[in-house]
Amino acid sequence: MPERVYTIRGQLPTGSHEKIQLYWRDTNYLYRVIDFKVYSDTPDTPGAVYGMVSKGKDNSLDATSLNLEDEAVIAWSQQTRWANGTALPGAESVQCYRDDFIDMDSTFGYDLYVHTNSFVSGQKINYYLVLERFKVKGNARLVDDVAQYALNVAGL
Repeated sequence: MPERVYTIRGQLPTGSHEKIQLYWRDTNYLYRVIDFKVYSDTPDTPGAVYGMVSKGKDNSLDATSLNLEDEAVIAWSQQTRWANGTALPGAESVQCYRDDFIDMDSTFGYDLYVHTNSFVSGQKINYYLVLERFKVKGNARLVDDVAQYALNVAGL
């Protein structure tokens, strides 16, 4: 059962990343992402924004693409807005499409990074991240995922 839920939100320039500090020398906690969304700073303007949550600062990670073979990727989100079926500004109506991925089995006891990107230079991207925190027995930094933790508790 989660001990606490944390909500973290912020705004980053396109093509940047930010460290979310979770590790404060207390090794008795694990975290899990339960929600992650990105939003454009100009909601009525057509275009696409992308965000990614990763286990490391890897600067080569590009939030505009999703590679599920990369175990560093914990969550990914995109928001695409278009006007009358096109991505042209100045149209009368704007519609929105959203797609998200969260690895619900991924737990961690260390810092995370939020990466953002879009195809619009200078755009700012809002992110909304929700984490669950669990108290564990032993050193949470040694535990990679829920399955491994369950085996540790069972003594296997």
